[in-house]
Amino acid sequence: MERNSPLFGCVYLAAVGGAAPYYAQFVKSAVCVAWPELAIEALWRYEVENLGPLLVSMDTHGHSYYEESDKAIIENARKTSAKLGAQAGRSLESPYMRTFHTTHSK
Repeated sequence: MERNSPLFGCVYLAAVGGAAPYYAQFVKSAVCVAWPELAIEALWRYEVENLGPLLVSMDTHGHSYYEESDKAIIENARKTSAKLGAQAGRSLESPYMRTFHTTHSK
């Protein structure tokens, strides 16, 4: 999706997990446009009315809300950990922060 958003001018929208019954009331029609053998994972075109709220999780430039927010959260956690660790006289950085940094660095 990251590479296709700028190429095709599309966005990726995210909805609240587990809220499908709520969102279903706004779907006026659904048409499978490709890969019907994949069932729910196929490519579908929906006609919706008053659907929302939704989060633009990938914009037309390929920017990922999740990736950017994860980086900000980790950076804030590192700063807080360093500050608290200095007060405690030791490092408080978690293994998760080290793993996240190595797997999400570009």
